[in-house]
Amino acid sequence: MTSKELSEDLQLLLPVKEALKEANMTPEELPEELREEIEQLQRTYEDRKFGISRWEFDSENKLAIIHAYSIRDEKKVKAIQAKQVCGWTFRVVHDIDYENERKQVAAELLQFQKDHPELEISGFIITSPAHMEMWVRNRTPENEALNGTVMYGRTIELIGGAPKEMWEEMKETEPASRGPGTD
Repeated sequence: MTSKELSEDLQLLLPVKEALKEANMTPEELPEELREEIEQLQRTYEDRKFGISRWEFDSENKLAIIHAYSIRDEKKVKAIQAKQVCGWTFRVVHDIDYENERKQVAAELLQFQKDHPELEISGFIITSPAHMEMWVRNRTPENEALNGTVMYGRTIELIGGAPKEMWEEMKETEPASRGPGTD
């Protein structure tokens, strides 16, 4: 894989790219096997049974730090904790502050949903510390104005309705997701 291909690959994984930048590192500084492991962890949410709020890299101590939330399977965390890949060690930190923040934002969004029935908000998903998806029953000029705005520190991506079955599944897997009829 060339450096250009690698950079293009990591552009898909914005939290990883941001963490590398914060660590004053380039993607090329990570061994290929480590990059592959990171990409696999980032892409397989259901397999890992927890969310990732952010990444950190410590090149001096060769640490890849995962800040995890909504941990549904401690065994999955233990399988990653202290895992060695090409001399780098994974560390998983339970991000309780982010969990609490998600709960607070979810409560505020539910209140916003109740206070603004004209926006026809059917639900929302807090997808990262910087983004959220807001689902609407019908797109109107009023709710279209929310698309791309920042609310509670997160950029909103407005999405048109979803089947009720999808909401039921998300309520089971995402504590900060709300669907139609959820208060």
